[in-house]
Amino acid sequence: MKSYVKTNVAYLACVILFFLSISCENLSPDIRINESGINSITVPEQFNWKTSEDYRFVISNSQDQVIEITSLDKNVIYHKGTYIEDSYGQYSIDLNIPAYISEVKVNGNTVSLNGPTVIDLDMKAISSSVNYMVDLSGGLANLGDVDELENIDKFTVEAWINSDDWMTDGPLFYRVLESGHRPKLFRLNLEGGNLYFMAGQYVDYGSRPCFKYQMSAYTNNCVHIALVYDGSASTTSQKLKFFINGEQQTLDGTNYLAPVPTLISGFDTDLFIGSLGGSVDEIRFWDYARTTTQISDNYMKGLMGNEDGLLAYYQCNEGSGSVLIDKTSNYNGSMTSAVWSENTCVDDNSSIDYDFDGIADIYDDFPDDPNRTYAVYWPAAEAGTLIFEDSYPSMGDCDYNDLVVGYRFKTITDAFNKVVEIECEIELKAHGSDSDIGLAFQLPNANLSLLTDLNVEGYNTVNAVSISGNGLETGQDKPVVVVFDQISNLMGDMMNTAIDGNRASPQTITITMTPTPSAYYTNDFKLHEWNPFIIQSNNRGYELHLVNRAPTKLASNSYFGTMDDSSVPSNNRYYVTCNNIPWAIDFPVEFKYVYEGKDLADAYPYFKKWVESGGVDFTDWYTNLASEYRNADYIYSP
Repeated sequence: MKSYVKTNVAYLACVILFFLSISCENLSPDIRINESGINSITVPEQFNWKTSEDYRFVISNSQDQVIEITSLDKNVIYHKGTYIEDSYGQYSIDLNIPAYISEVKVNGNTVSLNGPTVIDLDMKAISSSVNYMVDLSGGLANLGDVDELENIDKFTVEAWINSDDWMTDGPLFYRVLESGHRPKLFRLNLEGGNLYFMAGQYVDYGSRPCFKYQMSAYTNNCVHIALVYDGSASTTSQKLKFFINGEQQTLDGTNYLAPVPTLISGFDTDLFIGSLGGSVDEIRFWDYARTTTQISDNYMKGLMGNEDGLLAYYQCNEGSGSVLIDKTSNYNGSMTSAVWSENTCVDDNSSIDYDFDGIADIYDDFPDDPNRTYAVYWPAAEAGTLIFEDSYPSMGDCDYNDLVVGYRFKTITDAFNKVVEIECEIELKAHGSDSDIGLAFQLPNANLSLLTDLNVEGYNTVNAVSISGNGLETGQDKPVVVVFDQISNLMGDMMNTAIDGNRASPQTITITMTPTPSAYYTNDFKLHEWNPFIIQSNNRGYELHLVNRAPTKLASNSYFGTMDDSSVPSNNRYYVTCNNIPWAIDFPVEFKYVYEGKDLADAYPYFKKWVESGGVDFTDWYTNLASEYRNADYIYSP
């Protein structure tokens, strides 16, 4: 808790706002006005200081078993669950997504967030119920300049092939060095019933590919092939391996026709797939030599597109158009004379389900556990951040580092979308004051039956609060979890905030919330509407919340309207100053907080414009790493 010299300008500003019907009585001498700091900002009256937006996705007519909502690059999963319709024939889920995100993907389909916050999606209109292949007989697709397949000593290519006739000549993929009259090839192709691989050989009279395999026995059958190249290996059999339907084939001198190079390079054309006499599906290029186990365990499974080492992945399930979509978002193909055909090789529903919970392993986060199916993180796999000024009801120095914590919820559900367990990981990062405070959170809109049907473990409490037998705080009318009640039990004063100040390792508290089995859905908890707050270890009636978040039943109302606080409970106005400045801010990602005594607005130049626009402009003011977006000298560095 910090104090400063009285400023008459602040007093005058608040008096003016008082006559505008905003409660600004009993002003503290602590509010400072400077030309660039947070107290110089004109904050719109209704601004809520939220850095994320709430959405409800209402999905109908899905032909897919699993609903997955992700970022455009699919690296962030916002939701995953089994498509089970409610009594209205719909599947509904409430999500909280960072405000700087304008589009997401729902089962691979791009959906705009620049509209209503209730998003109705008829999946029948945007998704295909048919699983397709690409018939490349006489056709091809240009994948562009796949740089990663130039100057390589390792790669793996996989595909499902349904050949009408393995005797029909044509390549599966190829690349050419066009200069000169002896083109150099990087190619996997069929010729006379054999599958040949050329790894940089020149085409000339008497030239030979380095590998062949007889495929004629598989005519009119679906077959999965995988070719694994490792130029760094010491023997020919280790440099080039071949798999059919997940099994490594025994190769000998009749298969290896020429030396296998240690490096494949020297090509100046794009990479093509096509002209094969049949249809292909699930084409995958990897930048490393896949192991026998990796191939045998995964050849019957689909991919998400964000797997490590995956260069390009063509699921071949568009069904129309001339674009062959790469699910890695790296190399979409442009098709010429190729046509779509219904897939008779790999049925999506035939994917392996090892634990027999009804969900294919590719979607199952716990393939060995029939009681657990999905693990979804909020705000995402990356933790969010809470920052506090703990001098309430007086406004302090606006560095918002009196308490800095990271948070992340992990919700585990079963195949029927019932919550099995919720894990809340809280990381105490900084304590920039000398107040002995605690941290708690309320679930204000959760199903009230959870007051008795929820068991909480892992909290760090001493004696400042009263905890019931099931781990929730006693005396509350809504579920309240106390994370810790005395910060002095975890971290000292003025830690991890000053330039030359004290340093301490972050402390992690892991809260586990377990509801009555098979009784509650994710929406029964409404985690995205959580209400975090700090308390004082010697005064349980003291609570400090985010802007306009109501206090809990145990909070004292005696602080409202005192010093710098202008809360008006009858108007649902809470925990803001007379000029609408908060004591706490919540971020849906990791936030780089500022040094002791440095104003948040001075550290992040576009923060002011974001606030004054009511949160419309510069929503990336804290995530953009461009130099003009941040004053690095003001931002804490461990």
